[in-house]
Amino acid sequence: MLYNNNYNTPEAPQNFFLIPLPDSLPATFDEVTETTLNTPGLIKETASTVLNTSFLISSGGTCLAASSSSASSSKKSVCGPKSALTSFLEERGISAQEIRRRHMNQYSRSRGPSSVQQNLAISFDHVNQSSVASNSPQKDDSGSDIKNSVKVRVKKKNSDDTKSDSDGSDNPSSIFCVMCRRPLPNNMLMSDIDPRAPKCSLCWSILSKKMKSRKGGVKRMKNKCIVAGTIRQTTHIPTLQDICVKFIGKNIKNVETFGHIGSKALNIICSCLCKLRLLNEETFRLFVEYPTTSLTLYDCAKLTRENLKSIGWNLPKLVSLTLEECGQLDDEILKSLSNCCPLITRFCLNGAHLVSDEALSSFIASRALTEFEVSYNSNIAERTVRALFKEGNKLSKLCIAKCANIKDYCFSGRLDSSCLSALTYDGLAISSDAYKILNRASSEFYSLKVVNCSPLVENSLPIINKILPKLTSLELDLRIFSSVDKIKAFLNELTESTRLEKLFLYHCAALDDGMLCAILKENAGRLTSLTMSEGTELTVGSLSLLSSCRLLEKLDLSWCGRVNNEIVASVVRKCERLQEVALWGCHRITESLCAYTKGRVDIKGAMFA
Repeated sequence: MLYNNNYNTPEAPQNFFLIPLPDSLPATFDEVTETTLNTPGLIKETASTVLNTSFLISSGGTCLAASSSSASSSKKSVCGPKSALTSFLEERGISAQEIRRRHMNQYSRSRGPSSVQQNLAISFDHVNQSSVASNSPQKDDSGSDIKNSVKVRVKKKNSDDTKSDSDGSDNPSSIFCVMCRRPLPNNMLMSDIDPRAPKCSLCWSILSKKMKSRKGGVKRMKNKCIVAGTIRQTTHIPTLQDICVKFIGKNIKNVETFGHIGSKALNIICSCLCKLRLLNEETFRLFVEYPTTSLTLYDCAKLTRENLKSIGWNLPKLVSLTLEECGQLDDEILKSLSNCCPLITRFCLNGAHLVSDEALSSFIASRALTEFEVSYNSNIAERTVRALFKEGNKLSKLCIAKCANIKDYCFSGRLDSSCLSALTYDGLAISSDAYKILNRASSEFYSLKVVNCSPLVENSLPIINKILPKLTSLELDLRIFSSVDKIKAFLNELTESTRLEKLFLYHCAALDDGMLCAILKENAGRLTSLTMSEGTELTVGSLSLLSSCRLLEKLDLSWCGRVNNEIVASVVRKCERLQEVALWGCHRITESLCAYTKGRVDIKGAMFA
């Protein structure tokens, strides 16, 4: 319809307009738009009417046959009220076609002059040269030639052209998708096209689905990991109590009272407040307002003397009391607690450097303690120790740490330790007599911890070796042995222990492969915590046996030079309960191990260059 060689004196059919054009054929979309809009005789309707018009151009540039779709579009020209933004854009002459034209020109310039013909928005389809050459030059009503006519077709914005553009058969000069090499549809907004890497809607949807699946997979694997072919939960899911405690800690200033809550919940709240450094005079009243049998204050640094005295006044039925960082506590306050709280059987003092040996011994003698812990007090000495081990006492757990005046002479004489089942010495200048209480310890003795103490004398070694078969928990600094031979003798005795569940060995440079294999052979099925720091003599062969400890929850291999990624990965893979691994000073550990164990195990101390 647009071109027919049999027209001798063509007449414009319905919806066609005769438009004179200049002699030169426009080469770009800008020139065509400017020429058609400024040419006399053109029915200037709207930009959409011009862009949805097919033109017939003669070689002489005298006329243009245009087929308009205004008739069909006029039927659909029912418009609602215009918004303020639409009115503003129309006043400024901004339209979607203008934006598309600018984007197309920008894209054409970015591709360079060699690809301009492929990126033009207007396609120049040459007429069949053989049919044109066979006919003589013809004249229209105005006498113009149409011998070398070409059809200039502006892309239509309708469904038919969209289909033809999608398969690329009717629009060979469109912008092509970088992924599937198919031309982009003409009705696609240029704001949705990336000039550097244009993609069609199909490729965009496929790419977005892949990205969503990857993100979802990472998110799902944060909560689960595959161990021995099974999926297990690794991240901690907070309980309702944890959520409530966290909320209370952040809003403690708005809390009027805790009410009647359990001692365990109260201790958890106090721990949260102490970590936030919010335990002070105002918040302290919440913990002594209602009667309770257990009170744990992890940080008493901001409490006054009156606050500490009020513990005994308000909580007379206390059974367990723990005071840490209690520098304000003195003999007067301790005496008040002793008089007001006669039922205390578990007492822990940390940092009470003002308390004297006489006052503490009087407090202990007035009651039957079952658990006692004291640390960072240079005043207590022999009187306190003798009060602890008086005849008929029921002391089962004892911990003495960082008390400079506790010497061996404090343990001289006959002391009753028949109920003792757990003992901790930390930072004491003891070597002989202090260990004699183990000879008369309970048959159910299960835990021994000796760290940062003076070296043992000869007669103390048999005492420790004697209780080894009973122990389920042993924490020992091997520097308490004065020679390497004594260390090896002790480790040989340790290989016969068959009940160990927690084993902590520090500075174990004398530990070799044979000893480690013997220890693991007897206790691998029970160990839940294992520490072997500075095991410089351990090789890859013995370290690989750690994966046989299937119940392991915590592992410390700090300063073991031969530990590598494969050993730790094997332990992580086979020990399903493992939660924490300490690798301080292990220079063979690389970042790939942390990537492998991320979300499964907490790796501490791994340093990378």
